[in-house]
Parts: sequence; C-alpha cells; structure tokens
Amino acid sequence: MLRLSSRKKPLPWPEASQDEELTALSPHSHSPGAFAHLDVEIEKLEGEIEQHVLRSSRPDPSLPIRPGFGTEGRKVLLYANYMHLDWGSVVLYRYSLSFSTDLATGKSIKAKDQERVVSLLLAQNFSQNRSGIVTDFKSLIISNTKLDPSLQGYIITYMMQEGTNTLSELIAYLTSTRADEVLSSKETIIQALNIVIGHNLKATSQITSIRSNQHYPKNPPPSERFDLGVGLTAIRGFFMSVRAATGRILVNVQVKHSPFYNAGPLVRLVEDFGAATDFDRNKLDKFLEGLTVHPSHPARRNKAGQLVPRPKVISGLATKGDGRKRPHRPIIPEFGAGADRIQFWLDGEKKYVSVLSFFQQTYNITLKYPRMPVLNVPPGQAFKHQLSSDQTKNISPFTIRKPIYNAQSIVREGVAMLNFGQSANPTHNAFNLNVKPRLITVPGRVLGSPNVNYGNKKTVATRSGSWNMLNTQFVSNVHVDKWTWLFIKTKSYKGPLSNRQDLEAAVREFASALCKVGIQCTNCSPGQEVTVQFGTGKDISTVNEEVDKAIHKVSSTFFSTCASAQKQFVLIILASDKPELYNRVKVNCDVREGINNVCVLASTFAKRNPHVFANMALKVNLKLGGVNQSLNPSKLGIAAGGKTMFVGLDVTHPSVGSLDVAPSVVGMVSSIDQLLGQWRASVVIQERRKEMVWGLKDLMKKHLALWRRHNKGLLPDNIVVYRDGVSEGQHQVVLDEEGPLIQAACAEVYPANATKEKLPRLNITIVSKRHHTRFYPTKEKEPDGSKNPFNGTVVDRGVTEARGWDFWMQAHATVQGTARPIHYFVVYDEATTPTGIRFTNAADALEDLTHNMCYLFGRCTREVSLCPPAYYADLVCDRARPYLSEVFEPSSEEGSPLISQNMVTTHPRVANSMFFI
Repeated sequence: MLRLSSRKKPLPWPEASQDEELTALSPHSHSPGAFAHLDVEIEKLEGEIEQHVLRSSRPDPSLPIRPGFGTEGRKVLLYANYMHLDWGSVVLYRYSLSFSTDLATGKSIKAKDQERVVSLLLAQNFSQNRSGIVTDFKSLIISNTKLDPSLQGYIITYMMQEGTNTLSELIAYLTSTRADEVLSSKETIIQALNIVIGHNLKATSQITSIRSNQHYPKNPPPSERFDLGVGLTAIRGFFMSVRAATGRILVNVQVKHSPFYNAGPLVRLVEDFGAATDFDRNKLDKFLEGLTVHPSHPARRNKAGQLVPRPKVISGLATKGDGRKRPHRPIIPEFGAGADRIQFWLDGEKKYVSVLSFFQQTYNITLKYPRMPVLNVPPGQAFKHQLSSDQTKNISPFTIRKPIYNAQSIVREGVAMLNFGQSANPTHNAFNLNVKPRLITVPGRVLGSPNVNYGNKKTVATRSGSWNMLNTQFVSNVHVDKWTWLFIKTKSYKGPLSNRQDLEAAVREFASALCKVGIQCTNCSPGQEVTVQFGTGKDISTVNEEVDKAIHKVSSTFFSTCASAQKQFVLIILASDKPELYNRVKVNCDVREGINNVCVLASTFAKRNPHVFANMALKVNLKLGGVNQSLNPSKLGIAAGGKTMFVGLDVTHPSVGSLDVAPSVVGMVSSIDQLLGQWRASVVIQERRKEMVWGLKDLMKKHLALWRRHNKGLLPDNIVVYRDGVSEGQHQVVLDEEGPLIQAACAEVYPANATKEKLPRLNITIVSKRHHTRFYPTKEKEPDGSKNPFNGTVVDRGVTEARGWDFWMQAHATVQGTARPIHYFVVYDEATTPTGIRFTNAADALEDLTHNMCYLFGRCTREVSLCPPAYYADLVCDRARPYLSEVFEPSSEEGSPLISQNMVTTHPRVANSMFFI
C-alpha cells in the first residue's frame, strides 16, 4: 500500500492554435548561397562598436570590456541554434505577487498550489485579455496593458506594479556605439520576454514544463520517445530561452531529453519496476516517492459529464508509523504491506476493516491484485532520480545524435511544438513578438593545431585534434621503486584472469608497456587476490571491511619500507564494475593508506590491448610525478616564461538521492611547472548547495606555497583562474566574493616590492559547460567526420554582446553526437590587457592560450573540450564523490554519518601527487 497526499491541478488556459504551417529549414537542404549567409547589418554594427567603443575604452580589470574581436584562424560560417525574435511597439507592465501562508497548516503555499491560484486569479479577473496577460505561475504577471493592482484575497495578499519596460530600451542598448551605454533593466526585460514566450507552453495541458524553460510533449509520437524499461520512457523535448546579443534579441532553442514515468495503471508501473529489481521494497519506495496518481474509484464527473481527476501524491510505501497522530491509527503489519493486510478504522461501523474488504463492500470492486494500489498514473511526470548505469547506456542511441538531426528537430518539431509564429501563437501576437523559425548564421574561426612534444626532443604532428604516441616516450619519466598488483574478485567470478598464470602474464605485458614509454620500473612484487561477496542480504559494510583489510595488507606488506611514497603504486584489477567496489578502493588508497593506484576492470585488462596499456601508463606517469607531453613555449602566451600559475576551481553539489547531510565539495588545482604537466589539488567540503568558495583565501595561499616550493622560492607574476561551475547570474558574485579573497591571499604572501609593481597580475575567467548553445556547419565540405564543426572552432561574434568579453570554443573533435562548445567569460583581467603584459590583440591571446592548453591534458592523446585547469578541477570534485559515497550514494543499510573534512583529505603520501587523474 501507498501513502498519499492531496494535490490540486492548475486550470489550463486555451491552447495556442497552429493554423499557419511554419517553414522547417534544414541546415543542409539549401545551398549556401540560397540561405547560409551572414547578417551584414549585425557584422557592420559589431565593427562600429569595436571601432568606437572597444578600442577606445579605458581598460577596467573588473568585468572588462571586450578588447576587440578575435582575428586569428581560418574563417568559417556556422549555424547557431538561435532564432531571431522580431518585435514591435509594446509596453511591458510587470506585477509581482505575494502569497500568504496556508491557513490550514501555517506553511508556505506549495508551488503547485501557487500555479492553481494564479490561474484562477487571471481566469476570474482578466479573462477579457487572456492573450495579453502572461505569468510565470509563481510571482510575476506581465501584461501588455495596465491592470488594476488592488486585487487581493486571503491567499494572494497583494499584487503590486513593479514598473514598465519597452523593448526599444533593450534594442537601443544593444545597438548603441557609445562607450558609456548602460541598461540596468536588461535582465528584467529578458525575464519578462521569457515569461511571454513560455507562457502558452506552461498553460497547455498537452505539454510538461520542467524548470520553466524545458518543454516536453505528454503524448509524443514513437520517433520522439524511447522505452527505458522498468516503467520509464525517455522523451525528446526542447529548451527555450531569450538571450540578448549585439543588435538583436535571440531565442536559444536546444533539443533536450528527459526520462518520464509511464502513464497508465500504477499496477503496471510497479510490475515493470519490480520485474527488474526483484520487487525490492526499498527501491520501489524511492522509485514511487513524489509520483502524482489519480484514484480510479469512484469516478467523479462534472456537469458536462467529463471525468474530474483527484490528484494524490505518493509519499512512499506504507510504514508502521503512518497515521500516528490519528485517534485510530491504521494497522500496518510491515513496511509495504498490501491492501489485504492493512486495516483502517471505519467510523460508521466503529471497527477496523481491511482495504480489500472496503473496496468489495463499498464499491463492489474485487481487487485482482490485493497487494497493488487501485490508482492511475497521469502522463507527463518527469523521473527526477538518477538513471542506472544500464539505463544511461541504453538511452545513448536515442540521445546521441548527429548535429544535422538535432538541427532538423529544432526547425521542424521544435518550431511546431513551441508555437513560433504570430498566427500560431496569439500570445506572441498580443505582445507584437514573432520568432523567425530559422537558425541564424554566425562567423567563426578555426584555430591552428600545435604540434606536441615528447621525450628525446621528438615532435608529433596532430590531426583532427589527436595524435599517435607510437615509438615515443614521455617528456619526463619516473622510476618506480616498488609496485605490485591486487585482484579484487567477487565470489561467483569465473571470468577473464581467473587463472593466475594468465593474470601474471597480463601484468608482465603491462610492465613492458610501461617501459616502452620510458617509465623505469623494477620487477613487480608478488600480488594477491581477494574475494568479496555482493548479493541479496549481504551487508555493504561487510564488503567494505573485506576491501579495507586487503588494501591495508598491501600497504603494510609492500610499501611500509618504501623510501619515497611517490615512487610506488599498486595496480588494482577489479572483477566487478559495481561502484561500491571502486569507491571503497579509492577511499582506502587515497585517504586512509596513501597508495598511488591505478584501477582497471579485469575484462579490459585481460585483452592486453596495447592502447589500453598506453593509456594506463599515462596515468601512472602523472601520478608518480612525471610529465607526459608539452608544447613549444611560443604556443603558451603568457605562460611561456614560466612565471604564470594556472588555477582551476570547481564546486560540485549533492545529486538526487544523496542524504540531507551531504555537503558541497570544492575542487581546486594549480600548475607547478612551466610545462603545465604537473598539477596539485585540494579537496574541501563546505555547506550544502553553497556555490561560492568560503575558504578560498587559505586555499590560494596553500597553492602559492606549492608553486614557490617547485620554482626555487619564486612566486608567479601572473595568476590565471579558470572558474567552473557557476551560472551566468553568478558572474558578479564571483567577482565580488571570490576575487577579493584571491587578492587578499596574494597580499599576505607577496612581498611589498612585488605589490608595488602590481604583482601578481590576475585573470579570472568563468568556464561554462552546462549551457544550450550549439553550432552547425553550413557547408557539406566543412564538417569533420562526425558532421560537427572542426576542432579548434571559436565564436566570439553573432551570439555575444560586444561589450562583454566572452567566446565559445569547440576545441575538440567529437567522436559521436553533437559537439558542445565551452563558454568562457572574462570577469577580471590584469594579465592580458594593456595594464599587464602587452599583446597585439588580447582576445586572440586568451583564445589561443585556452585552445592550445587543451592539447596538454595529460590523460589522453587527444585535444579535450575543456581547458586542463577547469578539467582537472572537475576531476577532483568527481574523485571526492567516492570518498563521500556514504552520503552521496547511500545504501539502504546505512545511516547518516557525521561529516567532517577528514573524509576528503588525502593522505600525506599522495596529497602531493595527481591522485585525481
């Protein structure tokens, strides 16, 4: 049985008509001359702004104005997944809503109830102008005419007019060539436009909206959905957001995918889930929690004869503690008991009756499945928990698509579903808005690829962002004093390497692969095998204990007498890919025992693939202090002189399913050498969901000390920080809160004479991976093998604002799917503008440096999408998750442990290494 709570359904507004057929333009269905051409007006305006504003403006390190547009590289023309928003004369009246508390509970009104209240307010008071009044269904109403703000009631305590705006204000700012042009209301206008273009989608009953800007059809055609099994279906939908760009307003549209619960009888959903999970009640409880259902008894109809749903929300499976505050508590013999065993008090008969008997006597319904609830699941409910690894793997063919297919989806299905076009959307018409259903074109440039240097002065040419290490050795190799292996098997394991002779032969071949790339290693010490047991009823703590003992034995037996902790490692072969096993290995090796380690699956290691062994060697060399590859100094800009320290900073937060005590984790890395080959890392926990780094001052002082230790006591002249993990709305917060902490750390560490010379020069660049901008080639001959733009493509015009200093970079060549560029936004700069080191074009300098560093990611022989400082910081955060798996990925047997910094502090023997790689 289930625990349910009531939920009211918001009233739908009339749906937008689709009388006009919209033109669906495919990026490759027209010749370049017929459609793919650059907007010359925008190009001309950008040139004027560059001439009159950018080049003549006085440099300010805080939120610096763009120093000009980049010029280097081969010019290309690209499509972007943006559409032009045409506009006419209209005044936007903004009204804020304030809600009282729920009179029955004294608590805040829930979001779903707020939606219903706002819908009722508009339907009852402003029905005469529905197309001209829109809302976010939470706190704002936008109207094209002035409203009476005096309305109030017992739920909405007041409706207050905040102000008015016109789109001409925004356009005037975006087209101005004045250096001092400022528009404080820009974000307010953008917010209002987002509410206008998204209103119909949120109001219709045929579409589910997630986080206000993602929209999915409730009943998609077969081509737009994918069965994930266990009661879930992946559905293809669209993200939509208004953005400001030089000279125009754009609408960003991107294909999105999300898992949804299957609609229909709940019994079918439970059966589908149970068949795949052995009807594990704990898993079923989490799977159903928060799901809205409609009781199928008794049917209620309105005056028109239409069925009236009675939404209820599943709190979970029935527990013994349910109804404890009632005078007659229900009788629930066990967790998840069914209708045949649960009894509740029937006031009329003054006795307890089972749910099974009640349905039979009251509704003449005999429950076919007494243990199953009599409920239906309505469509359009997003699954908010994490997918299993198998589901993630299975969904890939549906979600990973060539760019041409995503572009076609946007201009065909997307345009139709999002109701673009005035005649298709009465709300857009009422506000004099019209989204042109075509992708815009933007200018891009493809930067040149540098050669990569290896040991013995050997240079390797790169092609399509990758290169071959054949017959090469690392730039800086290590000598391994002592190493061994540990094979962790499961009790029932009968797979590869079960025979010890085969296992030792594979280890010898791996050792030979290490020697080929220059790693000098002594003979491998005899390894050991340990068996752990996973299975139903097996307490995870027992598995942990078995792994703990095995790794401690390796530590005490083999490495206790090793002269240098950095010159030893253990190869750990895992028979199972269960995350519990990997997590425990990392906790023991990195935090408890201090052993450099490299993990590999037995099924992979047994193949003895030279490429796999070479990739493992990359990790071994880095973890033990070596440098894998380098670039010519001329390719590293301000880093060429060895006086620039690069810093990567990221914060990761608890995911869905984590315990409430789970903290946020800060990952910080910094370079320690001129070659940018070795990096040091710090892991710190802080308050849950806190994005800004609290202890940044102390972290920066620590990393400056590390630089000094590895650079003959000298401090860097330049510090370049790549800050990952913050949204656009937090740029100013980074500047206001984190920037001063970095500067305060430098003020305490640097001597007075350096401070007088304004050292160090600081650059802070925000790095964004989670965005919705994509670029597509306009010519068939332009794309790489995956039909994406070429690696090294950079875009700083067309979809940017001229005054801000940002650019999009697709540094990598994508193997499959649609390439996602990285967005870089400079919020502080002293290091590349004329106040610091002089460059002919500071925009080119930063773009080239960022691009070239992508060839120095030490873990692979490919150019990566994200520059190494940010990439490494991201890896540090990922590595902390195994350390905190008790709270990030809790099992049903675990309680809530006491959280402390010690859980993520690496052992002194590995702290001064690239343990995270």
